[in-house]
Amino acid sequence: MPFDIVKNEKVINTYTIYMYGVISDEQYYEDDITPVMVKNALSEAGNAEFLDIYVNSPGGSVFAGHAIYNILKRHPALVRISVDGIAASAMSVVLQAGDERVIAPNGIVMIHNPMGVIWDYSYSKDIRKYADDLDKVQGTIENTYLEKVNIERDKLIELMDAETYMNAQEAIDMGFVDSLTGENVSIQNKNGELVINSLKIDKRKYSNIYKNSVKFKPFEPAPVVVDYSDIESVIAENNITLLESEIIHNGLSRNY
Repeated sequence: MPFDIVKNEKVINTYTIYMYGVISDEQYYEDDITPVMVKNALSEAGNAEFLDIYVNSPGGSVFAGHAIYNILKRHPALVRISVDGIAASAMSVVLQAGDERVIAPNGIVMIHNPMGVIWDYSYSKDIRKYADDLDKVQGTIENTYLEKVNIERDKLIELMDAETYMNAQEAIDMGFVDSLTGENVSIQNKNGELVINSLKIDKRKYSNIYKNSVKFKPFEPAPVVVDYSDIESVIAENNITLLESEIIHNGLSRNY
């Protein structure tokens, strides 16, 4: 559900990040995604007001995934995370950091229990302790999902035990994502607040005048041409204003 927030015919400061690869505590391979890389990318994004994040990942380190989730949650920008291919395991946790979570029609979300390896000879008490520790880690994962999903904990545990792959509609129905990419935009005026698809927009904040893109490095600002024709009637019907400007959507007919 692409949309642009516009002031004086220019788009707010938007950055795009692609997370394609394995979530890792450290970078061992070119496509590894680490918390430090994400932190640095957001630092380079500067005063971005909207983060457009595209993911395709089999998962990886639980703790690195938690760190990336928390880094994104702390960022003051609106965050939209889009599943281009698969958001599996730890990446399905990162997905929950999005203010808006969308999925391609052929996308997949996979959830399962955390796993680990005991690398040496161990006593039974050590193995039991290791299992108890894994259960604690699982509890943190469950709690993160339950902030967003619309199923109960018992059902969530059942799905994680079974290592569940969800297609796009199943992920939407259970609340792991909000909607499909490319769906029409809903613009509403709720008690004086501007709401775009479930996102409340601070009309005082989004006033920057250019659009950027970043894939773990900054790009130069690029001008954006705005088409006013598609959305004017929606704005009129909902009596929406953006201070002395308007909010204009130029993407009703396009997908990602």
